Amino acid sequence: MNSHAIKIHIDSSQMLWTIDNPWNTRLIILVPWFTGNSNWPWDIFVKLSEKLQKLDYSVLRFDFRGTPPSEWKFNNMTVASETEDLNTIIKYAERLWYSDISLLWESMGGTIIMNSYTKSIKSMIFWYAAFDFSDTDFKDFLTPEKQQELQENWHIMCEGFQVWREFIEQIPEINIYENLKNISCPTLLLHWDQDKDVPFEQSQKSYDLLSTKKEIHILPWAGHCFRNEQEEAISLTVKFLKKCF
Repeated sequence: MNSHAIKIHIDSSQMLWTIDNPWNTRLIILVPWFTGNSNWPWDIFVKLSEKLQKLDYSVLRFDFRGTPPSEWKFNNMTVASETEDLNTIIKYAERLWYSDISLLWESMGGTIIMNSYTKSIKSMIFWYAAFDFSDTDFKDFLTPEKQQELQENWHIMCEGFQVWREFIEQIPEINIYENLKNISCPTLLLHWDQDKDVPFEQSQKSYDLLSTKKEIHILPWAGHCFRNEQEEAISLTVKFLKKCF
């Protein structure tokens, strides 16, 4: 399968995308998690793309600004900046030949996609998505120790990245459950019941709020990111897309 690399500048910073199997009309955009990239975690986006290409889907993978190899500094990252990045991608895709677009996101990407959702989106897939930041591992940034680190350094280190004040101050404010009522396309939620980063109850609550065609799988004995459950996650995702997109 062939891939096409695209470089886009947003506010003088370069953002890198890859469109796999680009010459089809149905496009699936894979939205990475906090500090994640177009391959991570553990190449699951690449493996999913390979499956989808065989079914004649085009697949767009990308790196948010601030996440290498895209340019910018990660400490500039906010929910607003990542929403701008995704909006740019969607508008670019709509100007091309893609008549149908589906969005798949993981973890924090759920909030970014909800901010970018339009009626032109034909299906949506949530992998262990975060809808209430204060009920995720982001709450660890709000402990007295971390707040002291933030006061002294103006940032908190996380997985080798500097997370700055503007993002951390948003954490108690981000709760987007009500936005789910605006979704009109088929929606899939996947979560594992041992997830310590984003509790699976967030997916269950989201499912209950959705009023469109919907499907949920809360699967046992695994945590965040599908490290050892990639085949099952990919299989459920592909089955949903074959039915609904």
